[in-house]
Amino acid sequence: MNRRMSMMLLLFGLSLAVIFLGRSAWASGKPLLTLEKALEMADRNNPLISASGERITQARARLD
Repeated sequence: MNRRMSMMLLLFGLSLAVIFLGRSAWASGKPLLTLEKALEMADRNNPLISASGERITQARARLD
């Protein structure tokens, strides 16, 4: 019983250490993709956004 309890405490302590150390290591890295970069990529690669932009350009040309 005593050995089982100490083993459970050891596993619990190791689990907490992994959680807290993992969080700080993850938070210290710089973001791989910023919101601005994601929006730029979506604007460049999404055909619906490109088509909408083209329609806006055509509408502005008709107004001028």
